Amino acid sequence: LEAKLESMFKLTRRAFKEQDEKAAEKAVWIRAQAAAACNALLKRVMEDPNISVHRAVSYTLLERHFKRTAAHLYHIASAVLDPAMLIEHRKSPGGL
Repeated sequence: LEAKLESMFKLTRRAFKEQDEKAAEKAVWIRAQAAAACNALLKRVMEDPNISVHRAVSYTLLERHFKRTAAHLYHIASAVLDPAMLIEHRKSPGGL
């Protein structure tokens, strides 16, 4: 999981800096893999009857952090693939 996120960081940085659509596509694809790995980690935690509460909470928080980081990188990479997303993010609530 760590290697996937590290790769996603590098690809997203390149995609954003150079407007490299191929790098953005790879980063978007890795996000699905990272999310699946996070889900698998959470499932293992929930199914382990011997895990301590402290360890279960730690793994759960780590899983949420990794998944959220992947989602942020996904949105940056997606903006390279679809620049209209940037315009939508700049609109403030209420049209102001």
